[in-house]
Amino acid sequence: MQELKKVDYAKLEDYIENLDKYREELKFREYEIMSNHEPDNPDGGKANYISNPVEQQFMKCNADAKYRRLQDIVGGTERYLETCDSETIEIYRLKFWDKPIECNTWNAIADRYYTSHSGMRRFKTAQLEKLAKFIGYV
Repeated sequence: MQELKKVDYAKLEDYIENLDKYREELKFREYEIMSNHEPDNPDGGKANYISNPVEQQFMKCNADAKYRRLQDIVGGTERYLETCDSETIEIYRLKFWDKPIECNTWNAIADRYYTSHSGMRRFKTAQLEKLAKFIGYV
């Protein structure tokens, strides 16, 4: 497994913090792919394939690299959050989603839970490495 760098941890935190934004991007990308206004058969004549709109949609979306990347991010982050315990979700709520003034840093969250700052950093690192495995980041 490759070593994650500081930039990678920041990106993984961004995935958790802005999960709703990534969901919207995924839906918009799907809309962009599916709303192609070019004719399927510009020369006319009979198409050489059986029409199956669901299969065509899947194939078009799956052929797009940006769509697949967004799908990996959203799906992996959702699966990861489903496996987290309630305490981890509460920590994420404080750090990323609700962001109260008194708990906007990892050190402040460590103080709130009466744990050491280095212990909270180790916890954060371990959790983000789990997320990276779910997403396929590493």
